[in-house]
Amino acid sequence: MRFIRLFGVNDWRVEFARRELDSRAECWTNLQGHEAGIVLAKTWTEHEPTPENLQRTAFHEVWELLTAELEIISSDYDMTIAMRNEAKERARHGLIRRLENCLLPLL
Repeated sequence: MRFIRLFGVNDWRVEFARRELDSRAECWTNLQGHEAGIVLAKTWTEHEPTPENLQRTAFHEVWELLTAELEIISSDYDMTIAMRNEAKERARHGLIRRLENCLLPLL
């Protein structure tokens, strides 16, 4: 939740859960509804879930969410090239504005 607030992810409805997974965590997204889920594994096999590892994993999954729109746009074959380029431009500048809003006040 900390990184969701830090990066101002207010435009997504994010659900959190814990389940058995093959990895430490995962992020799923639905671009049309701006819905997302961040799932943390109940058990970890390769690393202990220390506070540092949990923080790194949470940070990673929030960045999966932040870059999801670019990933979805780049693989949407129903879009024309012009539509895709316009959508990528909007998504890229949205990410830059988000970084400006959260990082520039700290500098």
